[in-house]
Amino acid sequence: MGNDYRFDLAAVQDVVRRFLLILWNTYGFFANYARLDGFDPAGAAVPVRERAQLDRWLLAELAVTIADVEKAMEAYDPPTAARRLEGFVLDLSTWYVRRSRRRFWKSESDADKRSAYQTLYQVLLSLSQLLAPFMPFVSETIYQNLAAGRQGQPESVHLSDWPVAGTEWRDDGLRQQMSVVRRLVATGLAARNTAGIKVRQPLRAVTIAERPLDPGLEAILLEELNIKAARYQGEGGGLTLDTEISQELKLEGLARDLVRKIQELRKQSGFAVEDRIRLFYEGDGVLAEALERWRDYIATETLAVAVARGAAPSGASTETLQIEGNDLRVSVIRVAAN
Repeated sequence: MGNDYRFDLAAVQDVVRRFLLILWNTYGFFANYARLDGFDPAGAAVPVRERAQLDRWLLAELAVTIADVEKAMEAYDPPTAARRLEGFVLDLSTWYVRRSRRRFWKSESDADKRSAYQTLYQVLLSLSQLLAPFMPFVSETIYQNLAAGRQGQPESVHLSDWPVAGTEWRDDGLRQQMSVVRRLVATGLAARNTAGIKVRQPLRAVTIAERPLDPGLEAILLEELNIKAARYQGEGGGLTLDTEISQELKLEGLARDLVRKIQELRKQSGFAVEDRIRLFYEGDGVLAEALERWRDYIATETLAVAVARGAAPSGASTETLQIEGNDLRVSVIRVAAN
């Protein structure tokens, strides 16, 4: 006879929030940009060894996840398998996709962008197969949109084979190094919080008590912490921030705040993520100085094809932005598609 089980609606809602929405948003991110760029998974693949470290790290994590889930399922231990999948999806969203967004956003279709698409496609396809025993309908929906109907692919995820990791995916050394980077990032963010310095404010340097990182991984660390340079001294895993903020660093921090505010104005105005805009500003003071000093950066981040001082034409969306007690009147207007 079967056993009784308690159904807890709150627990179901927690799973939806903690896992399903993250998975679906990650899939939606890929699907949206793949549609805009006309990505074809059948196109020439970028060899794994030539892909960015972040791509190779994700494939290495996927290889271990496939093995761990398979081992748990063969031991009749689905809770362990499910927890492993939950952890992988969280890493996929909060580390890989978050760090790769600009690779999908950029207009040029170079090898790096193709590598990002091919990597995320492979991971989502494998996830649809790994999740099929747990979430048959969600997995089927993702699979149908990714692979069904393509040459050589079964018509259903439930008719497809269990995923097999490519031999070239495995890289325990890279996985370990990325783990060190993520630990240092967490330590650095905690140090910023203690010092009361927001992440958007660039800092000059960080001193790290570790052996020097690989240059590519060091670049990831510095970008995550928004710091210009790293110094290495001793061991032990700690780090120390240089918290002195020059006027130049201050202006750069304000420019990043302006980007965030302008992005919010774009969203409030109902612009699509791919819409190009013209940007106008009125005012003086430190915010205008920051915008002028970092004009190219702000234009790139907000998809502005032109930035001009002065009143905007009719039809523009306008808001007075307030940052650290300073005001700047900003307007955005969508550029008509060709």
